Amino acid sequence: MGLPIGQLAANVRIKTISGGTKTISSAGTAEIIVSNEFCTALVVQALESNTTQISVGGSDTLATAASENGIFLDSGETVTFYLENSAIIYMDALTNGEGCSYVLLFG
Repeated sequence: MGLPIGQLAANVRIKTISGGTKTISSAGTAEIIVSNEFCTALVVQALESNTTQISVGGSDTLATAASENGIFLDSGETVTFYLENSAIIYMDALTNGEGCSYVLLFG
């Protein structure tokens, strides 16, 4: 049985941090935020400059009207995923050019 997320975060020592930004070139098409980084956690924050929401989640994430899927973030909002490989987290936006900043935490 795995540890609850809160315990996992408390029991992992972070050794390295790296980050960047990701913007969506074609609204309505989910894109991987950051590919193939074997990490402990991925923190995603919607860009402050976004004028609409972004959606983050699995490969089926969509931000299109009436077909929404994923976790929706307004500008400045944050979500953290505890995982082993960042390539499973996708993002979509309602507007081309909007996106997120992200931080990868390595244990």
